[in-house]
Parts: sequence; structure tokens; C-alpha cells
Amino acid sequence: MAHIAALSALSGELITNITGCTAKNDPIKFDLLKEFTARSLNNHHFTATNPFDVEKQLDGLDEKLRILSADEVADALHVRRASLKRHGDKSTPDILSLLLQLSQRPAREAKTENLALLRHPDPLPPITWDEILASDPLTEDGIWENVDFAASSSEEGEFDLKSVSSRSGELHNTRVADASPEAGKQLPVVSYTDEGLIQLNYSQLWATETSRPFVATVKIAQPIYISEMQAIRESLFMVSGLPTALYGPPNPGAKFQPNANYKLRDISDKSSQDILQCIASIGTNLDQVRSWLKTPQTFPLLQMTKAVLDQRIHSLNIQLSKIQERFIAANENVVVSLLEINIQIEELTFPFLQLSELLEKLDSKTNIENRPFQFLELLFHQACLNQMVGDESRFRFIAQIFFDCFEVYLKLLVDWMVEGALQVDDRIFFIIENDKVLNTENASIWHDRYRMRQTADGRPFSPNFLHAAATKIFNAGKNVVFLKKLRIKSHGALQTFTTPKFDFGSVYLSHPLASLTPFSELFDVAMDKWIDTNHIPTSLTLRQHLYSDCGLWRSIDALENIYFRKDGARSSHISTTIFNKIDRGKEAWNDRFLLTELLQGSLGNISSIDASRLAVTTRPGRYGDVQNRRRSVRILSSISIVYNLPWPIANIIQPQSLASYSLVFIFLLQIERSSHILSRRLLKNSLSGLEGDALESDLYHSLRQRLLWLTSVLYAHFAQLVLSSAMAQLRIDMEAADDVDAMAGVHEAFVQRVLAQCLLTKKLAPLHGAVISLLDLGILCADAHAEYVARIEEVSIREVSMLGFRSPMKKRRVEDEEDEEDEGAEEGEADMDTSYISFQETAYGERLEKMHAQFDRLSAFLVAGLRGVARVEGEGAWEMLADKLEWKGKGRGRV
Repeated sequence: MAHIAALSALSGELITNITGCTAKNDPIKFDLLKEFTARSLNNHHFTATNPFDVEKQLDGLDEKLRILSADEVADALHVRRASLKRHGDKSTPDILSLLLQLSQRPAREAKTENLALLRHPDPLPPITWDEILASDPLTEDGIWENVDFAASSSEEGEFDLKSVSSRSGELHNTRVADASPEAGKQLPVVSYTDEGLIQLNYSQLWATETSRPFVATVKIAQPIYISEMQAIRESLFMVSGLPTALYGPPNPGAKFQPNANYKLRDISDKSSQDILQCIASIGTNLDQVRSWLKTPQTFPLLQMTKAVLDQRIHSLNIQLSKIQERFIAANENVVVSLLEINIQIEELTFPFLQLSELLEKLDSKTNIENRPFQFLELLFHQACLNQMVGDESRFRFIAQIFFDCFEVYLKLLVDWMVEGALQVDDRIFFIIENDKVLNTENASIWHDRYRMRQTADGRPFSPNFLHAAATKIFNAGKNVVFLKKLRIKSHGALQTFTTPKFDFGSVYLSHPLASLTPFSELFDVAMDKWIDTNHIPTSLTLRQHLYSDCGLWRSIDALENIYFRKDGARSSHISTTIFNKIDRGKEAWNDRFLLTELLQGSLGNISSIDASRLAVTTRPGRYGDVQNRRRSVRILSSISIVYNLPWPIANIIQPQSLASYSLVFIFLLQIERSSHILSRRLLKNSLSGLEGDALESDLYHSLRQRLLWLTSVLYAHFAQLVLSSAMAQLRIDMEAADDVDAMAGVHEAFVQRVLAQCLLTKKLAPLHGAVISLLDLGILCADAHAEYVARIEEVSIREVSMLGFRSPMKKRRVEDEEDEEDEGAEEGEADMDTSYISFQETAYGERLEKMHAQFDRLSAFLVAGLRGVARVEGEGAWEMLADKLEWKGKGRGRV
């Protein structure tokens, strides 16, 4: 009614201004014009003013003024337009359009001086108590009396809903003249219904089910129509994790669904349901993230993940609150559009949808316990995928979460690599301390003290993106532990190393070609650099200690002198002493105390050898009888030399590898044993010119020459070509190794290469057996010739014993006497044959023929086998040995 009255007054004023007709001077004409004007205003077909056209016209006017050099007018217009945007309302476009239509040549006629005539009205003076008391004095009766509020209060302080009534008709005001009960009977009685209250409860979408007792019992036949603003508010509440009536709180594991009882005004049901369903699916994914955040976590890595995701959810809630703030405290006109809010929610929550998918894979408790760092792997993989598909926003979101969660694991890496420390009962780190060897010696600290946890398929128990760097991380920490031990032993100062920052900025943002390089490659390169900042300095310091203070090169020289017989004169003295004791049949030839004394006395004065670390151990051989044990070079296998290395060097050259060194030593000793027997001049003085049959003599000398040639070739090949070159290469590789692990690997490869080239591996056992048989053939040849000489001289066993031979029966009687002989006398009688001779019925010539045949067969087998394995393995040393062993002579005559 007020609008119609205002419109009528304005219409009358407009008619008077245009026609000059008023209701007094011409009432009939005035009424007709007024009726026509009202009908035209009510039934016009003109569209509303387009605010965008008005803005375009004002922009054009501003540009025109500036072109015509009316910059002062243009500036004044711009200032007032900006002020009008802050204080305008819905009628502002209409007013501006009217002013544009009424304007005439503003570039020429507009004067900025006229703006001074526009003044704001003076503010009203503040009202005072004197003015208030003057207009309404406080002199009424009973105004200062106490008021009793008990009659109008409720016992429980709640509002009684039953006191609310709906009136269907107009109530007439009734004044009660007195307070008698009869007067109350004349008041109108209003009936009470629940329909209005139900409608009110349904319209309050923010109310909970408990505050709406009538909703659950009464079914609404008609849908409840709500505005877009209400739908926006409910959608923002639901996405923020708050319970709503439009979507409702979902059951555990259920999805959000829009309530079909609510419909939006001015939007089709299908369009509104599609938008609401889209927002509901977003809320469902966010609810999965929030539900996981409510689950308690025991692993520190998952606790950090929970804190990081909670921070991201908090940031999302802040952004959603800013959207709500635009509608609650609007400083300018705001377009209420559910579709626009849906787009904004999708943009904000788009990265969180991947998080809900990743968290679904962590629901299994078994997966979490078996791989507590699985979420790190999922984040890393997802970040790589996002970068590959070009989704930069989600890549940065996921990558930053990954680096924030990785801080916990990175702290474990820093503790291990910088301090060499491990946390107690750590269930997520892939390095653990071996409880079984905590009290072992330092000689095994590098290989046995710590170990890497592995999965069932043999991979490190670490995130898959650290598998490539796991060994380097493992060695970096062991370097620190090793240096701490050396600090105690060598009193050296242990340096302290710091690690650089490792986060998203240092890995990705600082790289000039980050967008063109795969994230996995960037991470691997950055991780290698980060590890090297600690690994390289500690490895360099440790290598310097091993080279200089711990005596690595001195220990290698000692092993070469002891096991590889580098000093030929000293080694020959040791072997000759051992061979003489064997030939004399001494039971104590392999006494470990005597052999230890022999080696210490012969090798102790070499500068690289510490005689106190040298010892010999023996084990019972398979040749127990006196007559046969010396007939094979295998008897020497019962000797084993032990050289106790310093504990830092023992971590590189492990004690178990010394057994391989001992095998090489025994092999060289066996070759020298066969050569020693063949080289002696047996019965030189007494057998001069008495060689018997010429054919047998030729056979013997031919066989002896071939066997001597064989032993010389074997010894020269193994001692010079194989061992000397291998030791030189070992020194080069040791100096180039990065850390102790690399040094140990170099030495292990060296040992395996030496064993293979010396035919001492299990795969080459047939070839090694052929060599041993050929060496044994040399002993048999010497024994056969000694027996033959004794027979052609027709010397009795007793006479032979006088020349130096002893029968097996007489051996026991003279053994004690030989034990008391002086060692000097034994060495002086080295040229005498004191071996045990086997007298067999086979003819001497026939035995030589068999030995020749056996030599040909074994040597042919050895040469063919060496060539075969050389072709397969590609080892040139075997091919060279085969060429050397191939016999070039013709027939079996004298050589």
C-alpha cells in the first residue's frame, strides 16, 4: 500500500510539472491523466535497465572525455563511480541511465567548479538527556515501582511452543474493563493445529533431528521448497564436515545423498538434483579423509601424515568460510548462484579427491603393519602421475604433502647418516642392529653389526623410491660408526657433518628445467646429492685412516709375502724344511708349533709382516700309513696358515677369505713338492754309469723331463702371471674404492678371480684334480726310479737302508732316534734319499710306459679343459696356460 501511495503522489507531481493541471483547477482532466499514467506504469512492456550497458556507456564517456582533453572531468567521474559502487543499490543502474539520457554535451558543458556547490548535509547534533527528559519527563505514576517477573517466567526457562497459535481470521481488539473471570469468557477461542509448526521446523534446515519432534512422526505430502541461498548454506556446511538437513549425516561407509523432500525454487528438479548430487559426491570424498583423520595412529610416520592432512583440511575450511563470508557480510552486490558455488567447491576440493582414493588403500590394518610407509609410496607415485599428465596444481599439492610427511623418515636418515644412531624399537626404518653380534669383536663391525631389513622378495624394507639409494645410506651410517671406533683406537678427531635442506623447494622449485624433467628423476638426483654431502666426506676420512694409520697397504704386502711366496729364497727355505721332514717320515712334520716357529723365523724380519700375528694350524690328513702318505702332494693340505690382521683391515679382508689365500699357498707348495722330488740327484755317487737298460733309461729321463717342465710351467704361470698381476690390480682397485663396502667388494672379487685362475673353484675341480694327479705322477716316477736303481744294484733291504733307505718295518725302531737329530744335520742331508719306497712286482719298464700314457692322457685332458672353459668364460689366462702346457716334443726318446 505504501508503494502504491508513493507511486500515485509521484504521478500527480509529474502531471502537474508537464501539463500544469492540478486537482484543484481541473479535477476531471487531472484524474483522467493520473489514471492513464498509473495504467501505463502498471502495464508497461519496457525491459529493466541493463547494468552492463550502463557501465559500458560510462566507460565510453570516460574514454571520450580523455580524448577531448577533459581529464579533470574524467577523473571526477571516475572517483564518483568508484564511490557509488560501494554505496549503490538495485536502483543505481536506472538512475545512471536516466542521467546519461539527460546529459547534453558533457565534454563542453560540464565544469568541475560546479562540484563545489554540492555539499553534504550537516550532521545532526547528538541528542542529550536534557532533550529526552524535556520531551518525555519521568513523572508517570508507578514508573519507579518494583516489577514482579515471576508471573511471566517459565520454570524451565524454555519457550512453550503450545502458546503459539495461528489465526485464520482477523481478531478484533477487545479492551477488558475489569479483571473478573466473567470478562475472560467473552474472549475469542483460537483452535490449535500442528501444520504451521511442521512447516516452520522443515524450513529451519540447520535444526537437528532431536529438535524437530514432529518431523519423524508426520509425513509431508508436499515437497519443501527452499531458496538457492539455503541450498548454498547447506552445501557449504556439508562440505565443511557439519551435519545438515539437506544432505543428512551419512551412515558409516555410506555416501551423502540429497534429501528428495527439498526442492529449489526457480530451478528444474533435474538440474538441481544434478548439482546437489555433484556436491554430495565431493562431500563423501572429503568425509572419507576426515574419517581417517579421526582414526588413532601408532606409527610416527602415520601420525605425521595425519597432522599434515589435518592442516590441509583446516586450510580448506578457512577457504570455505571465506565463501560464506561473501554472503553473510556482503560489501557489494553478490550473485546467489548454486552452480557458481558448485564450481568453486570443485576447484577447492579437486586435489582432495585423490587423497581419499589413496587413503582407501590404507584401510587394511595388515597393510599398515607390513608397510607403514606405504602412504609415502602412494603419494610419490601419484605426484609422478600428476606431473606426467600435466596437472600442475594437483602435482604441487600432492608433492608438498609428500615432502611434509617425508620429514619423519628424513629425520631417521639424518640420525643414521650423521650420528650413526638408530631409534629403539623402530618399525619403519630399513636398518637395524643385529642383536646376535652386539658383543662381537670389531673385526666384524662393518659386515655383521648392522644389517638391512628385507622384504620377502629380497628388496630393502624401505619406500620403493629409496631402493636405489639404500646401500649408499647404509654405508654412510656405517662410515660414521667406523670412525667413532677409530677415534677410540687411533685417538683421531671425529668430524661432524651437516646435511642440507631437502624439501619441495630444493628438489623441484630450484631446478631450472623442473617442468621438463620427470619428478622421479629429480628426486633421485637430489637424494644422491643429499646423501653425498655426508657419505663422501666420511668415506674420504675413513679411507685416509685405513691407508695411513691402519696400514692397509702394509697388510696387503704381508699377505703377498706369506701366502703368494713373493720372496722366493725365504719361501724355498720353508718348503725344503717341510719336504725333508716328510721324506724322513717324521710324524711331527706338521706340528703346528714347529711350523709356526719356522714361518716366524723365516718371514718375521720382513718389514710388512708382524711375526706375532703369524700362526700355523693343522688338521689330520687322509693318508695315515707311513708308506702312502708321502706318495701324494695332497698331504700338504693339512697345513693352514693364519695371519691375524688388525681389526680395521679385517673388515675389508675378512678372516674367512684367508682360507682362500691358504688354498693358493698349498697349491704352490704342492707344485714345488713335485718339482723338489724330481730335481734331487738320487744315489748320485753310487749309481754313476749304472743306469741299466737304455730303453728304460730313455723312458725315465723323458718322463722326468716332461714332469719337470710341467711343474716349472705351472709354478711360473700361477706365481708370476696370475698372482703378481692380480695383486697389482688389487692395489689399483683398492685405491679407487669409495668406501669400506667397495673395498671389501674389490677384495672379494680379487679372491674369486685368483681362485678361478688357479683352478681352485668348485666348477674347475676336474681340472685341478688333473693337475694334482700330474704332480703325484712326479712322486711316483721318482719312487719307481729309486726302486729300480736298488734292484739293478742287487742291494738288499738292509744295504739299501745303509745308503739311506728304510723299510717300513724298520721305520718304527729308528723313528725316535731321528727325532733327536739336530735340525742342522737334517738340512745337510737334504740331498740323500730318505723316502719310503714301495716295492711292487710290476716291471720297471712297464710302469714307466703306464706313467707316460697317464701323463699324455692327463695333460691332454687338462689342455682341452682349459681351452673349453676359456672359450666359455672368456678368461685369457686359461688360454695362455693351455698353450704353455701343450707338449711340442716328438716320441719318447731323449729330450
